[in-house]
Amino acid sequence: MGSRYFLITFLPLLRFGKAPEISFDEVIFYANLNLSKYEMRSVKLLHTFFDVENTCRYFLGTPMKAYGSCSHRELREKIEDEELDLPGMATFFSRYLTRESRQKNALKAVRLFLEEMPSSLPSFIHNYFSLEKTFRSITAHLRAETTGRESPVKFDPTQKWPEPYDELFEIWNSRPTEARALDRELSNWKFRAVEGLCAHSKPFSLDFFLSYLIRLRILEDQEELNDPVHVNIIERIAKATR
Repeated sequence: MGSRYFLITFLPLLRFGKAPEISFDEVIFYANLNLSKYEMRSVKLLHTFFDVENTCRYFLGTPMKAYGSCSHRELREKIEDEELDLPGMATFFSRYLTRESRQKNALKAVRLFLEEMPSSLPSFIHNYFSLEKTFRSITAHLRAETTGRESPVKFDPTQKWPEPYDELFEIWNSRPTEARALDRELSNWKFRAVEGLCAHSKPFSLDFFLSYLIRLRILEDQEELNDPVHVNIIERIAKATR
């Protein structure tokens, strides 16, 4: 507890729309020095999720992020050799056999990962993965509905969504036409939703730290996408969900 207390005390405040004062890599460096092996297991579970997201980027031909459990070179080799030992990946590689089909269905790798994750997860990780799964299902459905395509997920139109998911529909219905602006609104929603996952946790808890890591990653992604060169990445990923 003591080392985690000093680690969390050291972390600067995060605000959406403001560039973070510390990098993800710096936080991981200090976490390795201050967290126990047991606590780092939860951090590594987050890394596996980031590995799957990087796998999607590999197939989409967009730049990988520096948040995974291994180097980009190591991850590319595992993908090309079909030796990525993560939930859902065996299903993905056996279901989509060609490079073209894997590119077209790249984001389904994340869905399969979330569906096949074991149920025996730490509480915060379980709740975060559930949030990601629901967020991605709702936005995939809304994108399909907007473009007149068949939705990859089926929802009861009379279903009433609990907080905070009901706000996603409000964001979508009043969405800006520019993809970058919509991405920003959705990222802001996710930032607040992840923060809410530890709202009832004890001060200086591991849950707070894990929430901090995810929110920091969201902010770093937003800062990177402020560069006009990266705006087309959003368009490509959005199209891949249609």
